[in-house]
Amino acid sequence: MWHIEASDDEPMYRQIRRHFERLILSGHLIPGQKLPTERELARKLGVNRSTITAAYDGLRAVGLIRSTQGYGTHVSEDAWGLNPGLPDWNKYNSQGLFQPTLPILRLIWDANSNPDIINLARGEISPDLWPHETIRDLLASTDVPIPMGYSDPRGLTTLRSTLERHLVHRLGLHVSADEILITAGAQEGLLLISQFLLKPGDAVAIEKPSYAYSLSLFASAGLRLFPIPVDKAGLQPEAVKSLHRHHKIQMIFVGPTFQNPTGTTLTKSRRQRLLASCTDSRIPIVEDYAYGGLELEGAPATPPPLATLPEAKGQVIHVGTLSKTFAPGLRIGWIAGPHNVIERLAGAKEQMDLGVSSLGQVIAERLIATGRWEEQRQHLQHVLTRRRNTMANEITRIMGPDVEFRLPDGGYHLWLKLRTPLGERELVEASLQDGVVVVPGSVYGADAGYVRLTYACASENQIIEGIARLQKALRKLISEKNWKASARQNDQGPESTLPSNS
Repeated sequence: MWHIEASDDEPMYRQIRRHFERLILSGHLIPGQKLPTERELARKLGVNRSTITAAYDGLRAVGLIRSTQGYGTHVSEDAWGLNPGLPDWNKYNSQGLFQPTLPILRLIWDANSNPDIINLARGEISPDLWPHETIRDLLASTDVPIPMGYSDPRGLTTLRSTLERHLVHRLGLHVSADEILITAGAQEGLLLISQFLLKPGDAVAIEKPSYAYSLSLFASAGLRLFPIPVDKAGLQPEAVKSLHRHHKIQMIFVGPTFQNPTGTTLTKSRRQRLLASCTDSRIPIVEDYAYGGLELEGAPATPPPLATLPEAKGQVIHVGTLSKTFAPGLRIGWIAGPHNVIERLAGAKEQMDLGVSSLGQVIAERLIATGRWEEQRQHLQHVLTRRRNTMANEITRIMGPDVEFRLPDGGYHLWLKLRTPLGERELVEASLQDGVVVVPGSVYGADAGYVRLTYACASENQIIEGIARLQKALRKLISEKNWKASARQNDQGPESTLPSNS
């Protein structure tokens, strides 16, 4: 789409402008679609930025594109009037259950696919850790027949039975196979719960900050979100009673072990106090245990899952996944909870998609039953420990005076606090210009001045270089901020020189 056959017959900016006119009028670029920045397009086409500026100016002049400060350049919605035979897709794009992706998230996602940018943002393990040989061996050696028809919407009986034994052995979670629903990852589990156990207008509580703020599924379900503060020991359970008293909280969503994005683990005493508060008010808890199996080497033992504590008394829905501990593309997760809840969600899932891929379920069952999942988990523990240590050492070495952080005991993420808060979009854009992508804390509902760094998706060498690039971007932004503050102060002059009203 961005390739242009250049000609010497006319100026390059006119050729670029005409190329975009064709793309827009033919419908290849639709109204509202974001266009590359002038800098990005100049790099893609190998021309000067001034050439792109002239081309964009021409497109703006005829109303084909529009530019908005802070949101970039988009195809104009008015362009549909130039091609009346096409449907108004922009109207449809603004409707539906799920809300449009936030502009800052789209910027980050687009950068995730750029091989020239070091990725400290993406919440998955890097390709060199994907267990290709394990999958090949299992597929070559298994004699288990793979069902080709629609299976039980709750999931294959063999997988649920194997998971039943795994959850007891690994976590001490005693559930039967009939109390397990197989899902396409943990996120689908959260989607099913939010869409089919709650109704629009219900109040739910989530941690602040939390990965849940980056998801549109809660807002799409019409739920009202209320925050529970998080500190170094996890969420503060004392906030639950007050929230329920004022807002009638219907459900609490919590990641108690290596929480995303902060990496904190809820202490056992806080788990017990949270359960006690919820028991008193009959509030169910959804436990997102996606990172639960990823404790790092040398870390203290993690407290048992909420669902296994005696105080739980059947009030916890446990959500797990293989995506974080095996491979991101193996979209196999599960929900473990009361039998009637599983039946309700299984019925909803059957209406949605008739169940999860049978092939993926057979692979997952073999991984767990043969012990290959445990081998991969232990390998990840070793590699992620080295990567976390490398990241922490580099941050301390070259960013020490500018930041604060706590060493996470598990999971993928290091939660960085900037001592000089910066504009979130400016931070992302400056980091991208210097060749590294990170996620600002505002995406997760945090106050200004926080950044989530992921050490799972980059090698140790990439982490070292990525931290250097991030520091370069930070120092540049801090210098600009200090210069602007100094300029404003000079413009105003010292307070003593202001005229008196007397």
